[in-house]
Amino acid sequence: MASMIPRDQSFIGLSVYDIEIDDKFIYLGTADGLFYRVRSGEIWQSYNPTTIGGSRDITAILSTPNGLWLGHSEEIVYFNPKDEVRTGYTPPGLANAIINDLINYKDKIFAATDNGLAAIDPIKGTSRLFGEDDGLSNAQVFSIAIQREYLWLATRAGLTRVYIPALRIY
Repeated sequence: MASMIPRDQSFIGLSVYDIEIDDKFIYLGTADGLFYRVRSGEIWQSYNPTTIGGSRDITAILSTPNGLWLGHSEEIVYFNPKDEVRTGYTPPGLANAIINDLINYKDKIFAATDNGLAAIDPIKGTSRLFGEDDGLSNAQVFSIAIQREYLWLATRAGLTRVYIPALRIY
């Protein structure tokens, strides 16, 4: 039988968009910001939304060894929880798009969005949004999976497979 979460810890009535678990923490992306707790802990805490910036709606979370990538309706944010420093990325065409999923491949970040596939090269500081004009079956991308050097994209018009090395992020 599943253990019950105490009512005051279950976020009843609050939209929870994403869950990410790394070696130390459990993160929740919600309509009221980013919450976290130690994996073995009981108490949920939240980051100050003004520190993260932009919308309070955190719709996607990706944990990497150096920090968190967060998606919301205004931009994709790299956030270092240790010093609470943030860097925002807004590829042209991304504004007001919902970020549905985030994935990491060889130091590049890919985001499934309502406006297409966003690609970020944080080392070069470049980003780009790929859409139907670039060969996607539909610009509304719900989810991303990686298989070797390919991205599989779940879109409103079916499944699209993209060869990652062919993507040019300027």
